Amino acid sequence: LALIQFIGRNRLSVRLSDGYRVDDLHGLWATPPYLHNGSVPTLDALLRPAAERPTTFMRGDFLVDTTLPANGNGGHEFGVTIDDTDSAALVAYLLSL
Repeated sequence: LALIQFIGRNRLSVRLSDGYRVDDLHGLWATPPYLHNGSVPTLDALLRPAAERPTTFMRGDFLVDTTLPANGNGGHEFGVTIDDTDSAALVAYLLSL
């Protein structure tokens, strides 16, 4: 119901061609860094609140600095409240695909 209300309130058009398309999760382990701008180095870091994610990390010979404009690693905090055991299990599952 909340989703339908959100769609109506924001006058969104919902069709098969609309929305965010998610890639297949198979091989996800081989595609770091994560988020649209490559600002999160690992799946484990992705499942942590943005404030706990690394602010710098190496990507090959390049230093990624998430404190610079457009490099932020905030947002996308869905799932960050699960406990460490469940987080580790989820990462292990994703690494197995």
